[in-house]
Amino acid sequence: MLFLLATAGANTDFLGKFYRWLIVLNVFFVLLLLGIVGFLLWRLRKRLKARVFGSRLALRLLVIFSLMAILPGVLVYGISVQFLGKSIESWFDVKVDQALEGGINLGQTMLDNLLEELEKKS
Repeated sequence: MLFLLATAGANTDFLGKFYRWLIVLNVFFVLLLLGIVGFLLWRLRKRLKARVFGSRLALRLLVIFSLMAILPGVLVYGISVQFLGKSIESWFDVKVDQALEGGINLGQTMLDNLLEELEKKS
């Protein structure tokens, strides 16, 4: 699904007309998975109240696996946000600004020269 969404965003001719359906399909699958997880949590809660054998072990496993999924995700997210923040700040550095202005001046000079040559030829 992520591949199709990325392809639809990059290649508007190919999947542009199906983009809305891809979003709807993704939302449907997210809601379906949330429903399944909610049902399983409800069933675990019910078993914990009934003191079914193994339900406390299942709860411990749930907590451990949840932490194993959430903590690395939070770590990668935090590092990514810091990296993006630092890299975006570096774009507006004085040296980069001067280089961009130099590029604009060079492009403008080239256009002026080409215009002069065209005027001479005409």
